[in-house]
Amino acid sequence: MEGEINNFMKAWFQAIISLCYCYVIGKDVPKGFPRLLAIVPIMCLFLVLPLSLNTIHLCGTFAFFFSWLANFKLALFAFENGPLSDPSLSLKNFVVVASFPMKINNQMIPTDSKNSPPKAKSLLNYTIKVVSFIALASSLQDFWSRRWNLVVVVNTLRQNIYEPTKEFALPIIGRKWASLPTTFLTFLVSGLIHELLIYYLGRISPTGEITWFFLLHGFCLPIEVYLKKKLAVKFPLPRVVSGPLTLGFIMVTALWLFFPHLLRSNGEQNAFEEYTEVGMFLKNTTRALMLWFNAKKFY
Repeated sequence: MEGEINNFMKAWFQAIISLCYCYVIGKDVPKGFPRLLAIVPIMCLFLVLPLSLNTIHLCGTFAFFFSWLANFKLALFAFENGPLSDPSLSLKNFVVVASFPMKINNQMIPTDSKNSPPKAKSLLNYTIKVVSFIALASSLQDFWSRRWNLVVVVNTLRQNIYEPTKEFALPIIGRKWASLPTTFLTFLVSGLIHELLIYYLGRISPTGEITWFFLLHGFCLPIEVYLKKKLAVKFPLPRVVSGPLTLGFIMVTALWLFFPHLLRSNGEQNAFEEYTEVGMFLKNTTRALMLWFNAKKFY
């Protein structure tokens, strides 16, 4: 455990130094591809650093903060977009905003607890959380755009993937169809990121099941939107019907494609083993401190 904590501190130190470099780059290198080329090595480093950590809690937290959120923010920053492009940010605030799920108004405010980084939980707890959010959703569109992990959907995937893709697609295929490839690509990227995060946690080869889960939803969501526009006026579905249908679809597809690979990573078992190791580490540390204090008192 002590070695893991040292590795965690080293990873954070490298990440902070890298973000300081990005801050300086933002002052001296023009936005666009020149700045992106200067930042790409840092983004690659943030993909590699979690591999130096072996515990679920430390690796999962670090990977979520840097491999996902920080990399997406840096990609936006390269083109003078996103939260890091605020010219009033000091170096300290730049590092903090890049490292954590933060929102900037007049001051930096942490996101609420439902958007906190993923922690190792039992399948039962995770399922309860999913069901509680789905139960509030009246459709797939409502669930993915308003209910689930808004800090990721709104502040990263939407800005990095959805909006640029839609802007590119609009003059080619028109407003009517532009949302189709943008939605599908956004879900594809989300699936690939989840595959990466679960690989960090379990170090088992990706099977593609989780990506297929997101692709399936990315395919069904535009169909749902189309049907709602065509049929909602004549055949409106009450929430008491649409809610259970949404819940059923998400849970069936999750049990089919999402949870099996998650279970194969042995996350729950590893998490309990880590709790035991942390307890032993704290017990040994406390014992060593007591012996040291007693020795100092004796002399």
